[in-house]
Amino acid sequence: MRTGAFPDVARTAPTGMVGAMDALDQETAVRGVLSDEPRLVGYVRAIVGDRSTAEDVFQDLVMLVMRKHADIPDLAALAGWTRRAARFLALKALEKRARERPVMDSELLDLLDGTWEDGGHDHAGAPYLEALRQCCAALPPHAQELIALKYTQGISGQEIATRLGRPLNTVYVTLTRLHRGLEACVRARLRRSDA
Repeated sequence: MRTGAFPDVARTAPTGMVGAMDALDQETAVRGVLSDEPRLVGYVRAIVGDRSTAEDVFQDLVMLVMRKHADIPDLAALAGWTRRAARFLALKALEKRARERPVMDSELLDLLDGTWEDGGHDHAGAPYLEALRQCCAALPPHAQELIALKYTQGISGQEIATRLGRPLNTVYVTLTRLHRGLEACVRARLRRSDA
């Protein structure tokens, strides 16, 4: 029997049986989701905005289908089940990415905005910038390289991961830690200079 969303996958269980035979076996479920990969990756990409994350989500989806295949009643239900699961996993990936993305607090952004608007000559921001320079200079060389790639050269996290041969998640976690460390260092230096 051939079905619409997965034309190359045939249901092997006889019809009319109940119980365990009503659920998809793992092999059939995985073959079904793999046959629909382009459509699912496209759907996820529309949600997350980039191909790399979409492919990661699709891999997570395949693993989920491998674990939960018994929850899918039949091949006809697989397309809807995988679409709902893909949506959930994509939204979860977006939340994770938002948590990992370094965000400056409003006080630091105001200082930077003032410096930018004044053509870089905002004397109120000078102590902050000097503290930031000193804190960056104290970082280990690999951390300085990562900061330069991201903030000086404006390279995306994905490109940095590719260049350095590291997983994307590792790059984001490292940048988040560096950002927090620099923020703490700058605040400490500013407190010392005010004292």
